[in-house]
Amino acid sequence: MKNLFSVIIDSIFCAFIVFIVSKFILSLLIRNDLSIGFSIMLAVCCWGVFFRWFNKKRTFNKITLAEQKKARLSLTQLAFMSDLELCSLFYSAFSKLNLKPQRRGNKIFLPEKNCLVFFCFSLDGIRKSQVIKYYNLLQKNQTAVIFGREFSSEIKDFCRYFENKIILVDGEKTFFTLKKADVFPENKILFFVEKKKTFDFSLLLHKKRAKNYFIFGLLFLLYSFIVPIKLYYIILGSLLLIFSLLCALFGKQVENSNF
Repeated sequence: MKNLFSVIIDSIFCAFIVFIVSKFILSLLIRNDLSIGFSIMLAVCCWGVFFRWFNKKRTFNKITLAEQKKARLSLTQLAFMSDLELCSLFYSAFSKLNLKPQRRGNKIFLPEKNCLVFFCFSLDGIRKSQVIKYYNLLQKNQTAVIFGREFSSEIKDFCRYFENKIILVDGEKTFFTLKKADVFPENKILFFVEKKKTFDFSLLLHKKRAKNYFIFGLLFLLYSFIVPIKLYYIILGSLLLIFSLLCALFGKQVENSNF
């Protein structure tokens, strides 16, 4: 879930794009000073719209501090539960949600959604080999739904190769499912087990981002010929082109789906 700072930054970025586009168009129609003024007013108005939109998305599933504590504690309990215990817990939850679950060993089949539900709340996360194993258990037109604490960006990218046959349900959505059914695990473990969140800088140098960096860098450099204050656009455009080159040369390659 995004915090308020992220919402502000995202809305400012979108408003800045509005300013650039409107300035470019209006400068062709009216005087430069008027185009700047109108572009600023339009960007400010759009910033308000973007802020409300992003903030609405942020608070749609927002939970209270007490619920956050309960969610962390519940996810910790799930990590210490056996496969049979997890299956029993979610069977009760799905039954209360009128999904008519059917137990099939350590997994659950939901006939109305034609999906097999798997559980992987291991503190080590899920591996690609597990995803492949779950996928191979599917019958025709079935979908695998995997409940887990969290999923790395690598696993999310890998699951996209299966063309919506694999659905990942993270810890936050898991908690809301249990909350909606009013079914929670017994609190046997009275401490939180959380993975420290760190920003993966390697994501900025993903090979597939090279084209995007190049296009935006080129646009900023071209725009520097129009605006009176050119230095900012030249510097930013140059940095984006450098990022594009680094991504093309050293970026992480998307893994082959032909396993």
